[in-house]
Amino acid sequence: MTDDLSRDAGAPSPGLASVLVAHEEVSTMRLIRDALLSFTLCEVDTCLSGDSAFERCLQRRYKLIILSLHLPILSGELVYELLAKVHHYGHTSGRVAPPVIFIGEANDQIRVEELQRDVRVKGVLVKPLRIDRILAKARLILPERPMA
Repeated sequence: MTDDLSRDAGAPSPGLASVLVAHEEVSTMRLIRDALLSFTLCEVDTCLSGDSAFERCLQRRYKLIILSLHLPILSGELVYELLAKVHHYGHTSGRVAPPVIFIGEANDQIRVEELQRDVRVKGVLVKPLRIDRILAKARLILPERPMA
């Protein structure tokens, strides 16, 4: 059984940035996905566990990854560190791991400060999440969707 709640991670749509959202809570994952789809030009893949997120990133290039710090099986931090090592040692094209936004809980404040020191980390959002904060971080990487 798969934990994917989005379309299959096939070929990317032309002109759209690919984003992976991995969070253990379906409601939080859907909030992030819907905010990105509504206000930025992107397509979003989703999954519920760290191992699925890692596999997805090996199969497809993402412009942005959004990971929960508390993913089951592999934590979000571990997933990203593994991806960075794979990209560094496994790709001769000089490809680097995509930027990341982490999602944490209120009791993660010490980790948040440490994570934000890493230049690859574009932000750490602490729950409760707000759409404007999600978009503020995502727009550092993703283009805005033109409003009608």
